[in-house]
Amino acid sequence: MKFFEKEVGKLEATDKMKRQCEITVRFDTHETVSIEIGTACTLRLSEKEVDELRRLLFDASTGVCNVNSQARINESLTQALSTVK
Repeated sequence: MKFFEKEVGKLEATDKMKRQCEITVRFDTHETVSIEIGTACTLRLSEKEVDELRRLLFDASTGVCNVNSQARINESLTQALSTVK
């Protein structure tokens, strides 16, 4: 089979220092997924590794969601208690 590479998509991300970073995802005939992070780093992962990364990212996303929910609950409680005084 002739080699090919297909771009899946790009994501524009901003780090804590407000610097822009482009993340590009591709796959190829070698059954490899490439995740290019800016011009500094490229991850080359197997299908199994991509699935594990996806699970890790989902767990991280769920964790952040839980932190945000708890922060909103705490803020609501603080506001409610301040109006009681």
